[in-house]
Amino acid sequence: MYTAVITAAVMAVDPPTCKVEWVPAAGVPWSSFELGAAVLGTSALGASADWVDISSAVLSCSIRRGKQTELLTYRAGLCNITLRNTNRDFDPVYESSPYWDSATGTTEVKPGRAVRVTAIESTAPNSETVVFFGTVREWAFGFTGGPDGFATSEMQCSDALHDLSLQNVTVSTTNALSGTVATEVLNAASMTKRAVDAGDHTLAAQTLTNVNAKTALDIIAFSEGTDASAIWCAQDGNVTFSDYSSQEGSAVQANFGGTTPTIPIEKIAVTYNSSLVYNDVSLQRVGGTSQNSTDSTSITDVGKRNYTKSGLYSNNDIDVKSLCDLMLTQFAQPEYRLRTITVNGRVNSAAQAAAITLDIRMLCNVKFQPPPSTSGLIDQDHFIISKSLEWRNGAQGSFMCTLGLNSTTGKIGNSWILGTSQFPITIGF
Repeated sequence: MYTAVITAAVMAVDPPTCKVEWVPAAGVPWSSFELGAAVLGTSALGASADWVDISSAVLSCSIRRGKQTELLTYRAGLCNITLRNTNRDFDPVYESSPYWDSATGTTEVKPGRAVRVTAIESTAPNSETVVFFGTVREWAFGFTGGPDGFATSEMQCSDALHDLSLQNVTVSTTNALSGTVATEVLNAASMTKRAVDAGDHTLAAQTLTNVNAKTALDIIAFSEGTDASAIWCAQDGNVTFSDYSSQEGSAVQANFGGTTPTIPIEKIAVTYNSSLVYNDVSLQRVGGTSQNSTDSTSITDVGKRNYTKSGLYSNNDIDVKSLCDLMLTQFAQPEYRLRTITVNGRVNSAAQAAAITLDIRMLCNVKFQPPPSTSGLIDQDHFIISKSLEWRNGAQGSFMCTLGLNSTTGKIGNSWILGTSQFPITIGF
């Protein structure tokens, strides 16, 4: 991978405000369980739940969501929030903490609490965008300088994909479009905070039980190989099932780089290798015949590179053959990939707005001029497959956004096979 620094940023605008809120009370923030009068997991959560703003204690916040390359799966988004804790507000054994319940003698500084991070643009203070919605999984504590020193508390959070990867479900799916199947599984997992596309292909009916150790995420994710769709968690917390058609005809949402850029690129990483080359693709559905597609030119160029998967839930062999052909379209030849771009959110208002509002699966245009300046501009469209945000050092600190990219031929997800460990579910990357 080649990484280059493109521009030296000039800090023209203040960083966006990092607004951090949490709910210091028990309750899963995306299921149908109730917390007081609020039904969690629905759009009513933001209005009904008792969110507490702790932004004044925030020292730093980093968010990482998405996947690294086309054939990996979308992983649970992670968010680490470091809080100033010199007054021991976020200390689970300190009885004078505002989050200590004297009636029960217990603390609310516990894993499992809902967390929401909102970015407020510095040049448009009425523009607020939720950039992470999840749950505290762990609290970490730091101390320096003894009793009169400095203390921190870190909320280590992840989004709803983490919960789906842990919950076994029993469900009988119908012979229906993949979006309907995804909805059936999400219903079985009580996951009501969601956005589900219709799906492009009909999947065969299946009965899946806890005995088979199928998690909810396993069951939905198989259609990434069956239907060229994707299951991921949007920055607003919605578990999102997006189909192939949702990317067809997508409009460009932002333009990065170029000779006179509106949104300058601070850093860019480029890859050109054979790690994603596959020229002999064999796929098979449950109860079907193995389907195969090959590219003789690619085999001559780089040798045979096999990609074999079975157990797809496609409804017929024609769909499986189409998926083989689609994989060859994307992976038969090495591709010059602009893998990541980094944008400084303090360069101008356009850069800040793009860093905040862009999300996974959106389309952007990237223009990159390698030296010499007369050699010609590289101009490519890319879908976003990962997004990282980082605030450092408070109001006058830094705000950076790194976007992971795949090409416009990269609409296909990966080929997950239900019930295997070939692509294990993890919560980090």
